[in-house]
Amino acid sequence: MSFGTKRAGHDTRTLCWSAAVAVAVVVAVVVAVGVVVVVVVVVAVVVAVGVVVVVVVVVAVVVAVVVAFAVASMVAVRVVVVVGVAVVVAKFNGRTKEREWAMDINKLTIGEVKEIAKMVGCDSTMKVAESPVEIGEKLFFRTVTYHLLGEVEEIHGNWVLLQKCCWVADSGRWHTALADGELSEVEMCGDYCWVNLDTVTDIHPWNHKLPTKSK
Repeated sequence: MSFGTKRAGHDTRTLCWSAAVAVAVVVAVVVAVGVVVVVVVVVAVVVAVGVVVVVVVVVAVVVAVVVAFAVASMVAVRVVVVVGVAVVVAKFNGRTKEREWAMDINKLTIGEVKEIAKMVGCDSTMKVAESPVEIGEKLFFRTVTYHLLGEVEEIHGNWVLLQKCCWVADSGRWHTALADGELSEVEMCGDYCWVNLDTVTDIHPWNHKLPTKSK
């Protein structure tokens, strides 16, 4: 009986320890599962919130870009339209002014012409300058490069046609040449030559016979 009682007590203690261990394991598993679940839930919430924030930011950026592009497009279109209208108006005004100016020129009176002449510094009483030479004169022309001697046959603007002309390579003493008609070196130019009065520095009358041969 004593042996049986001890055996029964030992089994009871073993069963209690086993139950306690089992309870502890169950509690530990429950706690661990709870912690994992909580962590998973927290992570899920954080991820979800993060995704939402990212989505919101992306959507906001896209909307801002679209709005900015739309505004810029509207402004650009308006600028292009305004510039185009301005160019067309300027061209139209320019052509209109040109036409008006042309029409005004065609309708100018003598008094208006005189006023324009005063504005540009011209005297309306001024006469057209006459040529300093006359047909039939025998003249000695000194130009910027050489000297010519001959008789004026024709005058065309600033151009004078000389006949019996020669190139005076060396006039010798200038006073003697003009007073006595003596020239040191002469080259005949043929039947005629032209001289441009724009190149002439001075003109002198020749009161002597014209040379007829080179010397």
